Amino acid sequence: TATQLDFCNIQKMATAAGLKNGQTNKPYSVAQISNLIGSEQVAPIDVATAYATFASGGVRCEPIALTSITDSTGKSYQVPGANCQRTMTQEVAAGVTYALHYMLTNGSGYAIPLNDKDTAFAKTGTTDWNVETWTVGANSGMSTASWFGSYQGNGDQWHNQDITINGVYYPSIDGNQLAGSQWAAVMNAAAGSYAPAPLTAPPAAMLSQTAPLVAGSNDPMAGSGVPAPPVQQPNTGDAQTQAPAAPTQAPATQAPATQAPVTPKAPVTKGEPVKKKG
Repeated sequence: TATQLDFCNIQKMATAAGLKNGQTNKPYSVAQISNLIGSEQVAPIDVATAYATFASGGVRCEPIALTSITDSTGKSYQVPGANCQRTMTQEVAAGVTYALHYMLTNGSGYAIPLNDKDTAFAKTGTTDWNVETWTVGANSGMSTASWFGSYQGNGDQWHNQDITINGVYYPSIDGNQLAGSQWAAVMNAAAGSYAPAPLTAPPAAMLSQTAPLVAGSNDPMAGSGVPAPPVQQPNTGDAQTQAPAAPTQAPATQAPATQAPVTPKAPVTKGEPVKKKG
């Protein structure tokens, strides 16, 4: 869970993947805890870029909409570069694709009509009142973000619940439905142009069971009340206890020297003169 991770590292990973705020174009911020599950506005192209980073094994490339540039005279111009650079390790990227592949095949994406699920991974998303719904996914050849919802707000008129679309009634619309079908349609249509490679398996250490939280040891929340395991006492076997031996000779004692008590003098009070005798 997120409570077992470092917030700074979560922020670094979001930035490394290329996530941006759709309004400011600045890196997506997780300064608010709700942003961990997605409460800032993001552009579909940036989410697709993040998933392409995972699919490429941790290499992020800026999205370029041009394949070539030619003017009316037939002269060609250089297409801007994608500025590809490694932003995360291949092992981390493989861990992400492994988890999201399971979501596509066994989680909320199981009903998405993608032809080739063996080489793909995806994640669905649905906001409150089903206003915004998403399916974002990729394989090693392409990455696509599909969105269905309202760009005009979250008012009652934009709630995608108890609604009929194209003659089909929906009690509520989730990310794996219309957004999922759109995503699969694009991925299926483009499959012939971008042949995917098999997914890379993550290191075995990533698949091992997480150690339980122990207060004072690996508990990230101090004072959470998780009890520490009892400390085992060393096994003493059948060893018998023995009283310490008595001293062979009593220590010599010495009486304190007597001294006549000293009669204390009366304290001098400030403000009163001291009288001398005689």
